[in-house]
Amino acid sequence: MNESRTLDGLVIGVPSVPRARGYVEETVQSLVDSLRVSAGIAGSEQAREQAREQAREQARERVAAPVRLVLLNAAVPPVGHPEVERITRVHRVLVDAGTLEIIGLQAPHEAQRALGPQSDYDRWMTKHNLDVALLMEACATRGTYYLHLEDDVLASPDWRPRLAAWMSRYFPAHGDWAMLCLYHSHHWPDRQEYALERFHGAMGLLFRCADLPPLVAYLRRRCAEAPNDWLIRDYLLETGGRAFVHTPSLFQHIGILSSRGDRVQLLDAPSYEESWWPRQRRQLSALGTLLRRTPRRALAMVWQRIRMVIGY
Repeated sequence: MNESRTLDGLVIGVPSVPRARGYVEETVQSLVDSLRVSAGIAGSEQAREQAREQAREQARERVAAPVRLVLLNAAVPPVGHPEVERITRVHRVLVDAGTLEIIGLQAPHEAQRALGPQSDYDRWMTKHNLDVALLMEACATRGTYYLHLEDDVLASPDWRPRLAAWMSRYFPAHGDWAMLCLYHSHHWPDRQEYALERFHGAMGLLFRCADLPPLVAYLRRRCAEAPNDWLIRDYLLETGGRAFVHTPSLFQHIGILSSRGDRVQLLDAPSYEESWWPRQRRQLSALGTLLRRTPRRALAMVWQRIRMVIGY
């Protein structure tokens, strides 16, 4: 039996916290656009125009089933994340249909309270690990496959059919993979096994929902020890799980400021298929942010780019 033929029962999980510069609306819109099936508008131009005007009220768009998008509003209290409120309004039809589900934290994690005082970084790291564990636990019973994204990515327009065809052709068996990486920042060939000691960036990760409960327990047990991607790496190393990459990357990282708000991120998927200008615009924006915050690091970045161009 080819388990990956259609990716039936796919659940996409996105944890999100408020940021000084938010990206989650772009992330959700990118996913919705990539999965949308147009309802189709026929008839005269006047009829088409009337249909367009009615679109907002009647919500004529629908998303290709069977896919569910679960967004975790990790702000405490949830009203502290206005972007999620806007997403709820804009995509009300998907929320009402259950295709887009928004879950929220009503109080801080009890496990974190039990740890006592922490540094700012440890508090942020621990909460993020517990947020991810909560989201994975919620999604484990909602489908067959779980795709983990962060709230600052863009989706390739045709990622889903490409992924389904790729899995059907190369990964039809149940036991030959534990995680498929649909985003990576390396210049690696397609289907290369991920050298886990080099693994970083917990986004674009595909798991089987049935495999999530022990990972959730591991994240909670070690929530205060290391960042989320390191814990996933350690879990795979300890359990003998194998990971493989999809090249080109099907998702692109667009966030510049981390969710902590005090660190400039330069993560990028070089194999993601996009036009020249969007990539350059992100790099220029990152450079401008670096110049304002850490001029020395910005100059080092410029020098690195120059060396890449001249081959030095």
